[in-house]
Amino acid sequence: MNEIATTTAPPVGHVQLSSVAGKAPTLQDLLPCAEIIYRAQGDRPKRSKESIVASMLFGERFGLSPLEAVGAVHVIEGIPALSAALIASRIQESGRFRYREEKLDDTGCTLRWEERGDDGKWEVLGKSSFTRKDAEDAELLGKYNWKRYFQDLCFARALTRGARRHTPSIFSGAVYVAEELVEERTQTVVRASVEATAATEAPAAAAPSLADRVAAAAAATAVDAEFREATAATEATAATEATAATEANAAAEANAAAEANAAADAPAVTANAVTVGYADFFRGSGSVRDNRSNRERSNGRLCRPPNAVTVGYADLQAFVRNHKIKGSQALEVLSNLLGERVERISHVPEDRVGDAIAALEQYLATL
Repeated sequence: MNEIATTTAPPVGHVQLSSVAGKAPTLQDLLPCAEIIYRAQGDRPKRSKESIVASMLFGERFGLSPLEAVGAVHVIEGIPALSAALIASRIQESGRFRYREEKLDDTGCTLRWEERGDDGKWEVLGKSSFTRKDAEDAELLGKYNWKRYFQDLCFARALTRGARRHTPSIFSGAVYVAEELVEERTQTVVRASVEATAATEAPAAAAPSLADRVAAAAAATAVDAEFREATAATEATAATEATAATEANAAAEANAAAEANAAADAPAVTANAVTVGYADFFRGSGSVRDNRSNRERSNGRLCRPPNAVTVGYADLQAFVRNHKIKGSQALEVLSNLLGERVERISHVPEDRVGDAIAALEQYLATL
């Protein structure tokens, strides 16, 4: 008779971590176990269900069973913190690394770290220590645990320092004990609180007094008055200069017109005249292109009569007007002659008027 295989359901409350031997427990396996441990904490649980599950998951990396992980691994802000006993056992069990106590007393702890080479000999990697001075600098000596378990806590700190420096391959990165992460978090919170309090209690800037405000307003008014006076003076000077320039131009034009009229009424100029100006010489000459007779008399170049001795601004203006030279072109020629910017024909020095007319003659000859 064939036997029929039967299975028996696990009793209520039984936690089956894995249905296959040697298989790592899944999250679904860990949740019932975490629920039991959470309830076992009583009415005032210190750890949440999420924290318990996280400890189990991190513990699995180090080969711990879920129950072992709950006691040896604490997760603080997402960072796993291992117990000093677990760190020490993993280092000793590695067979590759080991540490030796060189000092452990009320002044601190010092550990010597060694690594086994391929030839089986141990080679010193370095030392790690945590002293009373370190604890004092970290403001740890006033805490209750440090007063009662000073040597144990110094050993734990020296152990994690050495493990981070010399055996990171065992723990796949940095390793800490829970006290380190808690103290670091506490110091961060305290610093933030102190900074916030200082910012809140910082005295506000004192408001200026009535006398200060009055003095500032008076100073601003004085500055504004000075600015207005300076602006008015500048505008008045500019207006005066513009008026003077306008009057000077009008007078020059009037003189030129008068001389032109006088020249028109005067008898024809002869070669031996001794008071002949350019206005007389070019009177009625018109465009330079039409005044071929003048060019022929001077071998193709317009020039003053041989005996002319009086040359003035009126002659220069008459020359420009009679030969229909544009004002901008005349000023450019005069500027090149004098080596500086000439804004008006009247700006040409009296002793350079003859040279100015000669320069304009050369300009016309190039057209």
